[in-house]
Amino acid sequence: MDIDFFAGIVRTGTVLGADAGMSPQEVQRYLGDDPWDTECDDELSWDYGVVEFFWDIKGSRFEVNLGRTTEQVPFSALAARVSLVPQEDGTYLQPTSGVVVHVRDGLVDLIVSTRGGRGGLDIPGERVPVVNAHPGFFADIVETGTVLGVDADLDPSVVRRVLGDFEYDNDNGESFWWGYDIVEIFWHRRASGRGVIGSHYSVQTHRLNARNRPLLFADLEAELTRRGVSLTPLPSKPLFEEYQEYWQPESRMALTVHLPCGEVERIGSDYRQDHSQPDWGDHRAIYRSLKELVSFSPAARLRWIAKHKPAEYAWSWWMRRIRTITWRATTTDAVRNREKWVDFGYWALEQCPSLDVPAAMTAQAVAEYTANLEDAQPEMRRLPADTVVRTCLAQITGKMDRTDKSLITTANLHRHAVTDPVLLASLDSWIARRTDIPSASMPRL
Repeated sequence: MDIDFFAGIVRTGTVLGADAGMSPQEVQRYLGDDPWDTECDDELSWDYGVVEFFWDIKGSRFEVNLGRTTEQVPFSALAARVSLVPQEDGTYLQPTSGVVVHVRDGLVDLIVSTRGGRGGLDIPGERVPVVNAHPGFFADIVETGTVLGVDADLDPSVVRRVLGDFEYDNDNGESFWWGYDIVEIFWHRRASGRGVIGSHYSVQTHRLNARNRPLLFADLEAELTRRGVSLTPLPSKPLFEEYQEYWQPESRMALTVHLPCGEVERIGSDYRQDHSQPDWGDHRAIYRSLKELVSFSPAARLRWIAKHKPAEYAWSWWMRRIRTITWRATTTDAVRNREKWVDFGYWALEQCPSLDVPAAMTAQAVAEYTANLEDAQPEMRRLPADTVVRTCLAQITGKMDRTDKSLITTANLHRHAVTDPVLLASLDSWIARRTDIPSASMPRL
C-alpha cells in the first residue's frame, strides 16, 4: 500500500471497488471472505485489518484505520493528490465522494466513508437532497452496449487511451479488472501469453443510492421507449424474487432492477449469451448425452442429430451442445481420448449450416474454439489462423453492430499467426475501424 492507494479510497469512496452502499455479500465479492466478523447491538462488522465495514439499522459505512499499520501517510501528501475541504470539527471532507479524513500530528489517522443504505448520507453539513439520476447516460449504455464507445471486448490499451487511467483495479493473475467510477471492465489473460480476452463490464448503479442519486427503472424504461429500444423481462430466479432482470437483444445488455424500491441495481454486458433462446437443460445432462456420441461414426452422429433435434430453435439447441463439446476438448482437467473430443468439436461446427446456425455465429465459434485450443491444449490439432481469420472477415457487414465487433475481436485472437500479408492488412484495417473511438471523460454521476 502507498499514498496513491489511500488517495484512491478518498477520491472514489471505494476500497478496491467495494463501497459503503454494498451488502455484506457484495463486499465479499470484492474483498474476499472476512477474516474477522463481529455482531453486537444490531451492528455487524467485517474486519479486513486496516479496513473495516459496518452494517447497522441506519445503513452501512467503512473505515480505514491507519493506526493499525506502520504505513505513515502525511496529510500534506494526501491533500496534494485529492481535493479536501476543512470542517469545523477538524476533519477534512472530499466533496465528491463524501469521504471524511481524520488527521493526527500531521498524519492521516482515519478515513471514514459516507453512510450508505437506508440512512442516506451522514456527512458534516447539510444533507444532500435525493435527486434521481438522469437516465440519458445509462440509456446510451443499454442501447449501444458500450460506455462512451468502450466495451469489454477492447484491449486494455484502447480503454486506457479512451477513458484514461483507471481509478481502482483488482488483479488475481488469471484475470483483472479496472474501475472508472461505477463502471468496471473485466479481462482474462490468455494462458498462451498472447494478450487478453475480454470478459464483460458492469455498471454498478446501486452505488448511486449512496450518493442520493438513484437510477429509477421507470425513468430508464421511459427513455429507452422514447428511443425505440425494447427490454425483454427474464424469468425470476429462486431466492431472488425481489429482483427482475431485463435483456436487450441487439446490444446484448442485461440489467437488474430491485423491485421494492424500483431502482436499477446493475447494468452489464452479456455478449456471449442469448437469453431469448430456450433453456436447453443442465450442462451435466448434456455432457452425458454426448459421451457416447463422441465415439460414433459420422453417419451415426447425423442419425442421432436427426432423432433428437427439436422442431424449433434447432440451431440454438445445437450451439448449446457445441459449447459442451468444445469445453470438454479444451478443459485443463485430464480427459481420456482428448484427440477425439478435439476432432468432435470441429466436426460439430461443420454441421452448423445444416442446422441453420447463422454463418457469423459459426465463424465466431470456430475462432473462439481454435483460440482456446491454442491457449489450453497447444499440442492438439487446430485450424490454421489464416483459415479462421478469413472466415470471420467474410461475415463482417460493416454495420459495426455487436456481431461485427465480435467477429473482429475473435479474428484478432489469431492475428499473431496470420501468414498471408493481404489478409493481415485486411484484418488490421477492421481493427483500426473497431478501435477508432475518441477520447472521453466519465461524467459526474
